[in-house]
Amino acid sequence: MSRKKWLFLLLYLLVSCVAILIIMALVTYVAVRFFYFIGYGTPFELFYIDILKYIEAAFYGGVVVGVGCWWIYYRHYNSRQ
Repeated sequence: MSRKKWLFLLLYLLVSCVAILIIMALVTYVAVRFFYFIGYGTPFELFYIDILKYIEAAFYGGVVVGVGCWWIYYRHYNSRQ
């Protein structure tokens, strides 16, 4: 596989993992707030600072997951040659 394809694969994994983890974090945040609203009667409030913290954490987590998946795939691909 050429170097350009490896970089494209890395970019694809980074973007997709970051996007999916951000979506998962925000959906989980809203679901937990909704659960507390229904179960305990707390007000349903979504705080901007919390959302930013979750997005930042999901971004860094997505980068780690994307690079890790790429590294595992790269090592496995090279071991077969």
